[in-house]
Amino acid sequence: MKSQFAKFKNPEAALESALRKSGPDTEFPATLHNSIMRAVHAARRERKTRVSAFAVLQRFAEMRWLRITGLAALILLGIWLSIHNRPQRMNSNTQSLPEISTALTASQEIVDALPSATIGPLSDELDKVNRDFNRTAEFVLAALP
Repeated sequence: MKSQFAKFKNPEAALESALRKSGPDTEFPATLHNSIMRAVHAARRERKTRVSAFAVLQRFAEMRWLRITGLAALILLGIWLSIHNRPQRMNSNTQSLPEISTALTASQEIVDALPSATIGPLSDELDKVNRDFNRTAEFVLAALP
C-alpha cells in the first residue's frame, strides 16, 4: 500500500510542504510541559534512590547525628577498654632476689679464683694499647696547623 506522496518525484519535499501547510488540529494544555518535566525529574530521583548497600551507607553517612553518635560510641568504648584492661599489680616474687644474688656472688668468686698470672699479661697489653692511642692522638694534634 503506497502513500499518496509516493507518486511525486520528491516525496520528502511533498510531505514537508503538506505538513507545513496544515495547522495543528488539537490544542495542547498549557501544563503539559510542566507535567512532562515533573515526570522526568521523578524518573531521575527514582534511579538515584534505588536501594543498594552503598546508597544506604551513603545516606547514613550524610546524617550529622550519626557521625556524632559514632564518635561518642568510640570514645565510650576507649574509656571502657582502658578501665577494664588495667594491668594488675603483680605480687613480687621473693625467690628471684636470692637467685640474682647467687649469680652475682658466683661471678665474683670466679674473678677471685683466676690467678693473677692469666690476668697480668692481659692488663699489660691493655696498657700498651692505651699508650699507643695516646701517642697517636698527640701526633695528630701536633700535625694540625
